[in-house]
Amino acid sequence: MKIIEQRNSPYPVKPRFARLHWSGDFGRYVLMRSISFGLLFLLIGCSNPNAANRPEDSTPTGTTNPLPKEDLTRPSPSIIEVPRPNSGTYTTEKAAQLLPTVLAKSTGINPQNELVVGWKNPTHGFRVHVDSENNITVHDYFGKEATGMDGLNAALELSTAMLHGNPLSVLLTADEDGWNTETNRKIIEKLFQPSIQLYVMVGT
Repeated sequence: MKIIEQRNSPYPVKPRFARLHWSGDFGRYVLMRSISFGLLFLLIGCSNPNAANRPEDSTPTGTTNPLPKEDLTRPSPSIIEVPRPNSGTYTTEKAAQLLPTVLAKSTGINPQNELVVGWKNPTHGFRVHVDSENNITVHDYFGKEATGMDGLNAALELSTAMLHGNPLSVLLTADEDGWNTETNRKIIEKLFQPSIQLYVMVGT
């Protein structure tokens, strides 16, 4: 049998398994794409590494923490009227009977508190404050400050001179609760009358 030489054949025999050789621009392109995809998957996996193990927030997003219970039950500070004798609403006897109860509700407050400083006197009158050492400070209708019982008497005379049928309005405040010191009682004895409407602070 004659063996036909295939070395010079125009159709050379190809190996069954050919090795791939990546080189040049094409090899670099494939390498860079592989690196890019690897970095992308790495970033996705690391974007929230603690999401599975992080405990849920106690407060849902978009809501605020509720106020503590004590803040919800604490009354807001306010100014109330003291029963005025022979006022049409109260007789002199009834007003005198209710007076200790209302004054006992009075609560201490800083005289610079905005509720005190910003108090709008409904008629003519003044403010009286007694500090923890029983010192008296008075602000008359025009805001002028004076001290002691002399200052109170001067503010009372000024407002009485400006009175036109309405009762005077006087705000009583103190550093201490209850309005029951000797100085406080002297002030009440001076001002508890039909022509003066007293006010006190409660709920602070």
